[in-house]
Amino acid sequence: MQMKQREEGLIFDALISFFVSLFGLKDPPLIQAFKDRATCIIFQARNEIELLEFKPSTIAASALLVASHELFPLQFPSFETSILSCEYMNKENVLKCFNAMLEMVVNEKNESIVDTVSSLSTRKKDIKHSPKLIGFYCESKRVKISQIQPCG
Repeated sequence: MQMKQREEGLIFDALISFFVSLFGLKDPPLIQAFKDRATCIIFQARNEIELLEFKPSTIAASALLVASHELFPLQFPSFETSILSCEYMNKENVLKCFNAMLEMVVNEKNESIVDTVSSLSTRKKDIKHSPKLIGFYCESKRVKISQIQPCG
């Protein structure tokens, strides 16, 4: 099992490197961040999406498109054109896989936002009711910048 995962990782890494080379990016740290995000999307998708129907090249291309959608929204159309114009890529399958991965990422972000808001709401309640912090937190009184006096 572990050997198969290692082989899959190497295959995805090679495919991601190939597709990234089509984009003409020059900044190595940016390229690495792009590859890392695509790899993260692939490994997350393995647990959440049925990927067996897609070829590894389709999965790698779709993950890069999702990563470019997040990291390079202005360049996304040209990245999409580069990938979809590859001779052996099935456009329908790439778009189907891309949409599934994008939905997964959007759902993850929405869940994260809800968790953050919930956490902040809980903290706000804790601060409001904490006897140690009375006077430091008050929604009804706001400090105006004109009320702040310079030191010294």
